[in-house]
Amino acid sequence: MKGRSLALSVLALMVFIASFITPQVLPARRVLGSDELWQKMQELEQLQKEIEEYKSRLSKTQETQASVLKEISRLDTELALSEKELAYIEKNIDYNNEQVRVTKEEIAVIEARLAAQKAAFEARLVSMYKAGQTSYIDILLTSKSFSDLMARLQYLKRIAASDSELIEGYTADRNALVEKKESLEARLAELETLKAAEIEKRDAVIRKTKERQEYLAQLESEKERYEKALDEMEAQSKALERIIAELQAKEGLPARQLSMIWPVTGYWITSYYGWRYHPVLGYDRFHSGIDYAADYNVPIKAAESGKVIFAGENGGYGNCVIIDHGGGISTLYGHCNKLLVKAGDIVVKGQQIALVGSTGLSTGPHLHFEVRVNGETTDPLKWLP
Repeated sequence: MKGRSLALSVLALMVFIASFITPQVLPARRVLGSDELWQKMQELEQLQKEIEEYKSRLSKTQETQASVLKEISRLDTELALSEKELAYIEKNIDYNNEQVRVTKEEIAVIEARLAAQKAAFEARLVSMYKAGQTSYIDILLTSKSFSDLMARLQYLKRIAASDSELIEGYTADRNALVEKKESLEARLAELETLKAAEIEKRDAVIRKTKERQEYLAQLESEKERYEKALDEMEAQSKALERIIAELQAKEGLPARQLSMIWPVTGYWITSYYGWRYHPVLGYDRFHSGIDYAADYNVPIKAAESGKVIFAGENGGYGNCVIIDHGGGISTLYGHCNKLLVKAGDIVVKGQQIALVGSTGLSTGPHLHFEVRVNGETTDPLKWLP
């Protein structure tokens, strides 16, 4: 009884003391080390965000450049077709001009013949008028017979009819040539209209091409500015990483303590850090991380900002991403269905880096999450809020 009473007394005392102890609330971000180290780490994180933003801008600029280059190529093709069409129209204009020239010459020849024929006909008419009835009396008196008389009269009629036919023929030929000339001139007018329209179209393409080329030059200048800024920021990032490493070494810190975020939210942990029975291998094995049960293609977020040092297939981890956060700290995200980043990328905390899957040694869709310090695994829950 005395032993039991003593135990109850000790228990009551412990409860009494505990009631006066206020649990320490850790800040959202906790850093081991000096304020200077904390400041440099904040600067590095902000710089990494800016680097990511400038990479996004650079990517968009390069996409726009590709689009503008494609448009310029299309305009070049359009200009070549317009020049070809213009050359065809000008060739037709030259041909029709030549036809008009030849037709005018033919009209001139016909008109000369017509004038000569009319002159001869008029001269004959005048001569016959002057001769009057005498000519007919002479024909009558000199005719050897009635049939000879009729033959001579018929001859005179044929001459007059022949003159008339020649004049009518020349007139018809002239009218046909005039009509041809007018048709050619009308066609020429149409061709000149087409030429003017094609020239306007070609000039519009030339102007548009010039505008696109000027815009492309602006984009190239913009791209160069972004690349220069990125080079400078990445140099600053490396310098900050060196400073942080020096401060950590100076203060005797093996690594910086970060307040990471959960890589997936809304899902529960199905396997914790430590020894467990492996569901695939069928024997006890140390579990180097924690597993989150999640559906296929649930977004996986970077638990902390850093640089992707691996993104690909890695044995039992399947498709995985490893991020270096500096100071010897790295995180691993395993069994992914799809990777959204590549080695060398700078990522910021909360950025989507992959989608949940079941690749590698896995019995179903989930995320395997590890936190390592200087290559050694640690309990991820110690790093999470």
